[in-house]
Amino acid sequence: MLTPYDGAVLAGGNSSRFGVDKARFVMQGKPLLAYALASLALAHTRFIVSNRAYPEFGVPVYPDVFGVSPLAGVLTALEVATSPWVAITACDMPGLTPAYWQLLAARRKPGTQVVFALNKQAQPEPLAAFYHASAARQVRKALEQKQYALRALLTELECCVVPWGDVVGVGEDVFLNVNYVQDIG
Repeated sequence: MLTPYDGAVLAGGNSSRFGVDKARFVMQGKPLLAYALASLALAHTRFIVSNRAYPEFGVPVYPDVFGVSPLAGVLTALEVATSPWVAITACDMPGLTPAYWQLLAARRKPGTQVVFALNKQAQPEPLAAFYHASAARQVRKALEQKQYALRALLTELECCVVPWGDVVGVGEDVFLNVNYVQDIG
């Protein structure tokens, strides 16, 4: 039996490249944020990290205290979660599925602080990853030092890396990232 986890969706960005609130943008009949929340259906609890209100999604919304980068959203998620593990995603990744999170959940083990997958280009996907509460100290330190790059932080944490070959079985478009309206095909 896998230990329970919480699910957090980061929706704190300004959507400056997108032009409108990305979280509420409707793609194939559903807001992008609804896809992210649905992917986390197996989480013990689900919540949103944002400085905007999203009452229509029916889950708690916690303000992003630092509000300077996705890394700040990760810290907020770790600090408000009730489970030691938190599945964290951005609101603009509609291809994620419960099967993806199950794949990563199965790779969690004692001593590991982050479980993330590599995309098709062999790059880490830190905004579709599991974070353990023990990573909060290093995340806070990076923020205090104004080092906001999530991928750089991964080099300082104990990580389990899931190769693309394992991920492709749960969907080739799992890492679709919607930064611009034209990204929606």
